[in-house]
Amino acid sequence: MNWRWKSFLPVFIAVAGAKYCKCNPYIALWCCLALTNPTWSSIAATIAEGTPLHFLFVPLTIMVIGPISTLFANGLANAYNWLYKVLPWLASGILGALWQVLVVFGVHWSFTPISVANYANLGYDLLQPCQGIAVCAQTAACFGVFWKTRSSKIKNAAGSAAATGLFGITEPSIYGITLRFKKPFICGCIGAAAGAITASFFKARYFVFAGLSGFLSIPNAIYNSSAAANCESLGTAGNYSSSITGVLIGTVVACAVAFILVQIVGFDDPIDAEEVPQPKTSHPQTSQPSAADISTSAESTGFTVYAPLSGEIKELKDVPDETFAGGMLGQGIAVIPAEGNLYAPVDCIVDSVFETKHAIGLSGPDGSEILIHVGLETVTLGGKYFNPVVKAGDKVKAGDLLMEFDLDAISRQFKTVTPILVTNAEDYAAVTPVRVSGRVKVGEPLYTVK
Repeated sequence: MNWRWKSFLPVFIAVAGAKYCKCNPYIALWCCLALTNPTWSSIAATIAEGTPLHFLFVPLTIMVIGPISTLFANGLANAYNWLYKVLPWLASGILGALWQVLVVFGVHWSFTPISVANYANLGYDLLQPCQGIAVCAQTAACFGVFWKTRSSKIKNAAGSAAATGLFGITEPSIYGITLRFKKPFICGCIGAAAGAITASFFKARYFVFAGLSGFLSIPNAIYNSSAAANCESLGTAGNYSSSITGVLIGTVVACAVAFILVQIVGFDDPIDAEEVPQPKTSHPQTSQPSAADISTSAESTGFTVYAPLSGEIKELKDVPDETFAGGMLGQGIAVIPAEGNLYAPVDCIVDSVFETKHAIGLSGPDGSEILIHVGLETVTLGGKYFNPVVKAGDKVKAGDLLMEFDLDAISRQFKTVTPILVTNAEDYAAVTPVRVSGRVKVGEPLYTVK
């Protein structure tokens, strides 16, 4: 890679990090550009001549933030070396668990001089095996997201990010996938700790410096004749033949733990619009009452959708699911329910009850199509905790009970925020919320459709 591209990689990371942290990307961009400025020597000479530098944040970064970060990283490294002498497995586990956290804060490079010194003085390094295992674990967590997600967009992004992780680069995995969804990042850290602890029991160490630790650096743990001769010349010879075995087993453990944990604990998976389960329509179309039976005249000035649940109002854009927040399934509003009863929001016909019972489709006034989706990702429950009291084809009045559900049981596993949408909102001029915050009771106005 051209050195200029290497120099400016922090700039790309700054922009990605700013987007994730929802801070000003331009400030992050200029701070990193300042740090990668190739004219530091001339600037320093100018300052030495007595010319003041008026840009505040550049000397602040160099004289305050940088030294503090370096002291912090050096303190961590020294603490690690001390702890390894006392409890090798604990030191390895802590480093494995925290390595990707250090990457997030950018202080991981401060460990490189320590590793270089270890190779020069000892002929081997104890830090890089744990670092490599952590990289592999985070890559496995990213692949776990790829395997589990039902969103084609997330699957493509996770696949690409995991591929870069095979070459020891985890920033795409972290900033693009695992840290974004939080739980996978934690799963990767736990897997790294498990793998590093396992490797420590085999005296795992690297005998060759790894520019980027990870899958490709595993052979660096081979204790061959050259490594043995080097260690002997430095007075550190020992029985390290099990090192490669430890790194291999530790990597397998780390990857397996991270991948399996992602499958178990899951994450807030945004579902593509085309991947939303289709409603069950087992009733004959000819026997269903026409929506016109309950609609108003063609000259109607619109209608009001009333709260089918008591709870806290949440704007659709704030729902932690891109499918709903982006309006891909329709317009409306959401309610975080306070009790497990769902009522009809308008006079309507029950068009469909999903096979998994977590959602109901309604045919409402003026040809409207209304979807009520109880909770997020609750499709995976397969109908457990849901008890619909209506069926497709039933004609109901606003306020009639549609469904009972176990709110406590569902909330222990999933977010219960419930979108109430007009799925054919494009047929109307506007879907306007009556209010966008606060608490609402069943039967109070939610939004108008005109």
